[in-house]
Amino acid sequence: MGNAHRNRIDNNKKERLQSTVSGENEGRQKELLKLFVKREIKNMYELASSFSQDAAIESIKQVLSNNLMDPKELVTDLGIDDKVVLTALNVLHGSFLPDSYSDDSKNFMKNSRLVFENEDHFKSSYLMHQDRVGSEKAATFDYLPASQKYVALFCQMYKHLSGKKFASPEELKSNFRSVIQGKKILELGCGPGFALRVLNNLDANVSGVEIDLTYKDKSQGLNIIYGDASKVLDTLKGKGEKFDVIFSVDFFSTTILSMSDAMRIMGLAGDLMDKSTLSIHQIMMEKLHPVVQDFNVWMNCRRRGLDYNEFKALMDSQSEERKQDTYTNKPNFSKECLLALGFDIINYSKDGWYFNMVLKKK
Repeated sequence: MGNAHRNRIDNNKKERLQSTVSGENEGRQKELLKLFVKREIKNMYELASSFSQDAAIESIKQVLSNNLMDPKELVTDLGIDDKVVLTALNVLHGSFLPDSYSDDSKNFMKNSRLVFENEDHFKSSYLMHQDRVGSEKAATFDYLPASQKYVALFCQMYKHLSGKKFASPEELKSNFRSVIQGKKILELGCGPGFALRVLNNLDANVSGVEIDLTYKDKSQGLNIIYGDASKVLDTLKGKGEKFDVIFSVDFFSTTILSMSDAMRIMGLAGDLMDKSTLSIHQIMMEKLHPVVQDFNVWMNCRRRGLDYNEFKALMDSQSEERKQDTYTNKPNFSKECLLALGFDIINYSKDGWYFNMVLKKK
């Protein structure tokens, strides 16, 4: 073998060795940089958290907006609260951010604390679409206290029953009690009865309809009728029952009820109304951004010990129409549909996060 040929082989080996060493160094540098970034993110988050929850959320939003870390890594590698990450994703991608609330709603929210001062709350949740995917794979959602979930609904109830001006929490509570005292009030899909408890404390005569028997032993002292809403309402109709107020939150929405079920239940609810009955139905308007939806699925699977990839494959296999229905919350009824069912429409509009349907019987 000639010297020239041998030198070429040696040079090739040297170049490959240099390339390998260079690649290893570059890989180490990237790992070191990643560790440094993680440390700085952790420090930034802890500093922000010492100021406020909003500052903590903003710090994670900045991390996500600059693609510094994957949202799942923030939870698994840095131990960031998954709710903080989810909120930051919502803010970043504009998922179900509230529009401006009306002045009436803002004033009610500002003064409503005494309305809820004796509320009852215990940890409780429900499984969504367990009939479609099996209870072991159904998404879990926690029931919020009434003071977090029902303020906007109670605002509509107060506005359309009373409308009186108020200048303090004490005045609002007094006015609210005077207008619902002794009134027969029915909630559809009442869950554990958190809202009913508040209204009961204000001397209303409350009843609820709920399909999940889980709450039966936890909601003592409340008149909750357990069973399918269609059958329960039909039984109440047979008894000649009438109510002064019928209401629901996140019940008449496409993510909860099929159109045929919603039509049947709303029609039966109408049979329990007379000319003076107020029917108020509210849903939270939301459409999750795909990134937010993916993290939400991952988060629920992680909390419940489910296989994320298996669950995601199940959801991805749905038709685009089914995905739209699954991931978007919207009302079951158009105005035309409600008119056809025999209702006068008092309000059919969005206020903040919520879509309100306020009805009376024709």
